[in-house]
Amino acid sequence: MNPYLFMATIFVCLFAVTGMYSSSAESTTAPYVSFVDITEGSSNSQFYIMIVETAIQSPVQQEAVVAIYVQDPDMTPVGVMLFKTTLLAGSTPIEFGFTIPNECAYNTMVHHPICSKDIPRTVYVNVFSDYIENGGVPITPEFVGENA
Repeated sequence: MNPYLFMATIFVCLFAVTGMYSSSAESTTAPYVSFVDITEGSSNSQFYIMIVETAIQSPVQQEAVVAIYVQDPDMTPVGVMLFKTTLLAGSTPIEFGFTIPNECAYNTMVHHPICSKDIPRTVYVNVFSDYIENGGVPITPEFVGENA
């Protein structure tokens, strides 16, 4: 057997296997948040419910910890949701409602009340491999959404 042909065959096989493993490792561990939608649910004179809808795309089924953090424009925390779930292969929809006090103040510049439900909110969605205290690391880039 020709030693050069043998070496070339080994090199091609190693290159093909290495490329297969590196591309499959990247695709199996790369979930991402596809969107965040913020809507107003039911309300009364004291409270209203802000509904946050999101979807996480994952190439494989895997365990994950999802964190949703909502804040006001002045960086006041409005709500935090943290839970462990199983991401499905494909799209995993998530919908969560935050109860927010409905406080109003009269604005002399525009001559009508401005209520807390009228203030824009910023929503941050993060996905981790596990809880931080268990060694979890982020598995998606942070996704930021705002309502106007």
